[in-house]
Amino acid sequence: MGNIVSKKGARSTMPYEEDHDGEQDEKAVFVSKGRVALSPPPAEDDEQGEKTAKKPPEDLEKREFTSDLARLRKEMATLHSMTDFTTSESTEPLTFLFDIYKFHKDKARFIGEELNRLDLAGLFCKAWKSLHEVDPLREEVSKTNLKKLKGCLWNFTDQTPALCEALGKTEAFELLLSDLKNPELDVDSLKSHDKRYLMKGNLGILLNSVRLCTDNKAVCREANAVELLTKYLSSKYYIIKTKAILTLAYIVNDDENDKLNASVENIRFILKLLRAALEQPDHRAKTYNFSASELVSGLNELASNDGNKVKIVEEGGLTLLYQLLLDGSSLEENILAAKGLWILAFNKSNKEAIKKTGCVEALKALQRKTTDKELKEVCAGALWEINGGGHDRSLTKTTAEGGHVMISYQWDVQPKALVVKENLTKAGYRVWMDVEQMGGDILEAMAEAVEGAAVVLICMTEKYKDSPNCRTEAEYTHKLRKDIVPLRLQPRYDPDGWLGALVGMKLYFDLSTEDRMNENMDGFIKELGDRGRGERDSTDAGFSPVVRHIAEVQGTAKSSSVASWSKDDVTKWLTDIGMDSYHEIFRDYDGQMIVQLRKLSVRAPEFYYSSLKSDLGLKDLSSVLKFTSELERLS
Repeated sequence: MGNIVSKKGARSTMPYEEDHDGEQDEKAVFVSKGRVALSPPPAEDDEQGEKTAKKPPEDLEKREFTSDLARLRKEMATLHSMTDFTTSESTEPLTFLFDIYKFHKDKARFIGEELNRLDLAGLFCKAWKSLHEVDPLREEVSKTNLKKLKGCLWNFTDQTPALCEALGKTEAFELLLSDLKNPELDVDSLKSHDKRYLMKGNLGILLNSVRLCTDNKAVCREANAVELLTKYLSSKYYIIKTKAILTLAYIVNDDENDKLNASVENIRFILKLLRAALEQPDHRAKTYNFSASELVSGLNELASNDGNKVKIVEEGGLTLLYQLLLDGSSLEENILAAKGLWILAFNKSNKEAIKKTGCVEALKALQRKTTDKELKEVCAGALWEINGGGHDRSLTKTTAEGGHVMISYQWDVQPKALVVKENLTKAGYRVWMDVEQMGGDILEAMAEAVEGAAVVLICMTEKYKDSPNCRTEAEYTHKLRKDIVPLRLQPRYDPDGWLGALVGMKLYFDLSTEDRMNENMDGFIKELGDRGRGERDSTDAGFSPVVRHIAEVQGTAKSSSVASWSKDDVTKWLTDIGMDSYHEIFRDYDGQMIVQLRKLSVRAPEFYYSSLKSDLGLKDLSSVLKFTSELERLS
């Protein structure tokens, strides 16, 4: 559920120096199942990347990581002290930032997090502005420095969600997108290698940033990214076109998606690249260096639009997803393929198409044999939806006396949902919300909660709409004809797509900010009336709140006791673990908040670590590590 994609999110395997363009040959075609499509062209002779890459010398392989890390910090300090990046003085430190990725690829995530701590995002903005005080396409030193700067950022945003999040809080996207307004870098003006190199850097950084941090979608949209990127869909260079398609897949809304993908061209193009990737032993398109995981992740984003679901199936997408469920595919690929099937199965005709393939059996086999909890969950979700979304369940619990109020929400707005829960509980309502521990089957628990509800609160946000978990929950609610009350928990969000159709013209209550909650909470509670109000409270026998994502939390007994801690108990715990200097920082924390912080560390680790630094003031690494270690002991 979090703002930042988990460690299992799709990762591109293409470092910046491995440079393929793949110019399209409009005359080269092949026929497949009656369709004419462009055949994959060769990469340009001067951009063979891995094909001509030589094995690095032994002295590079044996470089001492600790000394390079120390030098990295020194070079970052040097660069931060500079104001002019157009001279050769800044070339050496920028080159080191670019080269350290090649020296220590296996530690790229760690280096990226260190660069984020050293404010690479802020440095990028300052250096970019300096380099554009001259014309970097004509000034050789500036051009070299700009390529090194973009190369560094492309490489490390590829594996560092926290860095992607930091970029979204600066003007970096506006600066990158300004290049797309430059006539010299227009889609038809990229014949020179240097221009393509700089444009690919822009698109690579943008794609990584929206792929690994979903909050950046809004930032890019505000910077007019949709319009600016759309023209690059016509690029004759495959790598430019592909990055434009994938980036747009993450940021367009449903209306824009309907226009961009009115034909099947873009979907057919991504499926063709995915097919090429799956033909390689490492599942990586040889000519263009896009990994299968990166392509399926983008395809899943396209599939979030209901109009694209049928197109993906009609164009042969099921066969490719099936391949990624089989032995020989990575865990990451398994998860993305199962999630893709889950999303596609929300279309009725697709359910039947999926059943005619081997996907159902493959999902069941994966669910049985895997020990990975996330994979088990997405397989269960896909099978639930493919098989009709609980059509065969006994609905005896739908007549539960009184029923409860169920809060259906997406993880990112949990703090707001907890405020709603607290207000309802105080008003005498019996509230079901997924913040406590549970055992057993996750979907079974969700289904029982819906069946036993007198009314379901749909907490509307864009991420709720894009979540297959939330859609499964909401559509089961609709199937059982339960009363729903929509709540807007994201400022200015108007539901679209399937969510817009579900809530229709129903009256909704805006609880998206503290002010809106103060204004509208009483009216919302009045609208609920007696639905879900009962004499028993949520701790009585026969009713217990549960959690959907049991896979991410362990140790029920201990966590339950922690959840009951008072603020004084939290203070005592900090003293016991030798962190009494943080009493003031945690003065408003009780046990429930500590439990939620622990869950956050598992579900959204990058956001968790960022919050420790920015919100809780744990500045040094030793304090962060100590606190996290003690927090893990509670679970």
